[in-house]
Amino acid sequence: MNPKLESFWETLKPGLDRTPESLVHFSWALEDWEAESLAVALDLFSKEPVLLKHELASQLEELDWLMQRLLELEEYECCARVKETRERASVRNQDLLKPKRRKR
Repeated sequence: MNPKLESFWETLKPGLDRTPESLVHFSWALEDWEAESLAVALDLFSKEPVLLKHELASQLEELDWLMQRLLELEEYECCARVKETRERASVRNQDLLKPKRRKR
């Protein structure tokens, strides 16, 4: 598992208290993690599509792992946010990995 995601999880876990503020904080943190992960992946692998594909798939697996932890804690609203993020990331990944059309 990605040490950054585990660190993210350990930082947020104590603050999950089922309040609206907690959910907003979790959502912001998740969006930040997603944006940073994507930026790093694109920076490192933009010229290597096969490696980029594997990295993006790994990020989806990490979101699956996070959903499992949230389900274990019965944090269903946070889990729903992770699921939405994962679905959005999956669509984004497909777009990023589409072969580029050449201009004539």
